[in-house]
Amino acid sequence: MTKSFYSAAQSGEKRSLRDDLRHAHERRILLEAIEAAPGPFAVYDSEDWLVACNETYRIVHEDGFRALEGQADIRYADLLRETLRASVPADQLEQAVADRVAAQRTGDGSPRDRYYPGKGWFRVAKRRTPSGAVAGVATEITELVETTQALQRARSEIGEAYAQRGRFVAYMSHELRNPLNAILGIAGELRRTGAEAGLVDALESAGRQMLEVLDDVLDHARVDQGKVTLRPAEFDPRDLFAEIADRYAPLAGAKGLRFDVVTGELADGSVVTDRRHLGQIIANLLSNAIKFSGEGAVTLEARRLSDDMGRVWLVSRVTDEGPGMSAEECAELFSEFARMKGSEATSGTGLGLAIAQGYARALGGQLSVASAPGEGSTFTLAVPCGIDSNDPVAPPAATGNEGLAVLAAEDNEVNRIILRGMLREKVPDLTVVGDGKAALDAAGARDFDVILLDTNMPVMDGLTALRAIRQAEDLRGAKPARVVSVSAHLSDEHRAAAYAAGADFCLGKPFSREALLGALLGGAGNGAKRADQ
Repeated sequence: MTKSFYSAAQSGEKRSLRDDLRHAHERRILLEAIEAAPGPFAVYDSEDWLVACNETYRIVHEDGFRALEGQADIRYADLLRETLRASVPADQLEQAVADRVAAQRTGDGSPRDRYYPGKGWFRVAKRRTPSGAVAGVATEITELVETTQALQRARSEIGEAYAQRGRFVAYMSHELRNPLNAILGIAGELRRTGAEAGLVDALESAGRQMLEVLDDVLDHARVDQGKVTLRPAEFDPRDLFAEIADRYAPLAGAKGLRFDVVTGELADGSVVTDRRHLGQIIANLLSNAIKFSGEGAVTLEARRLSDDMGRVWLVSRVTDEGPGMSAEECAELFSEFARMKGSEATSGTGLGLAIAQGYARALGGQLSVASAPGEGSTFTLAVPCGIDSNDPVAPPAATGNEGLAVLAAEDNEVNRIILRGMLREKVPDLTVVGDGKAALDAAGARDFDVILLDTNMPVMDGLTALRAIRQAEDLRGAKPARVVSVSAHLSDEHRAAAYAAGADFCLGKPFSREALLGALLGGAGNGAKRADQ
């Protein structure tokens, strides 16, 4: 029995030794695996005591381990407190520690980005095991974070640059349109009163050329920022092409060019697209064709096509017999400020075709060119134009002006003179003031049938005055006056703000006498009426 008992005990000791060796081997493998982790790795038990970690984890928490050096056991809160002490204000330290301990105890595996001063950014994920322990692993993302921050700064700088450019364009628009309004207004009054025709023509031409340059800059800004506003409506394309032909045939004839219009392939019926932008593209192409052609013919063609998917397309072509262009010139033609090499035609901004291409794409279509030196050029515009059931909105009917009382608020002295000249014959009961406060006072002293308010004025701007006038009308139960809001930069945002304030009509500067009278008396003018009228 003694021998048997000894042998059994000896056998048990051998098994225990083998188990110890196996456990030691497995522990070594586990520690080596932890050490080999590509980022900081640590394991804490259910009471947040550190069980094991790799060297990278010790480097990240270097200050904490140094402060706790010599302690046999380290708790997560103590290690974290010493690690953060140098980077977190003293009055916020305990709260920061508590937040991080709470996050560790959650252990749901959600990644969190942490910054350790001098060590960089790490994305940390911690998971709680069934026994209550927490295993945490981190990946260094310093380069990713810095790149992201750099991109965000760049995006912010680009956004600010766009905003500054937008503000500059709006400012330039406002500053230029007031003198333009004066130039064109004076020209119109001089022509109407029989002044020297040649001088009037020169003055009017200079003003319109200035306006075209300004409109090109503004249109390009809208295209460049993706802010082209489309208003699709149903219309007969033959009417549009007839209007364009009537406008450009005299220009072609003045240069000795034959002007042909071929629209026989346009079937009866309507199309639906943005009529104004479509017309602008074709007008730009015709203007260039006439400008760059010294002889021969300019041809405008249009037809309707259907594709394999049943979509209807309006295809327009403008062909000239001008000098033509090389493949290199064609490739750059739709870029900003592009001009033909050696061209004598240097007027304009060089933005026209870039704007036209932007409008074409906004319409869902494409503008292309085919040309060769000495063989002229053909520009092809294709836009989708499906039929819509919505009927176009008719402009309000014009009303009589007998006994009409009009109040006009305009801060520019020259423009006040122009207003009086334009309205003297049609509006005998006219009151003109120089700012929004004066307009509000005048509207409170008597009733007016129509009030014309410039948007940007000193003392009180036009929209503030408009809101106050509407409020006063409501309080005294007066019949609301027709209010026309005038702006030198009549964008969609300005229209929306004016209508929200109570305007009935928006009119953009510069405007003609006819447009002004139409706005005041109920015509369409060159603005846009309220959608609910």
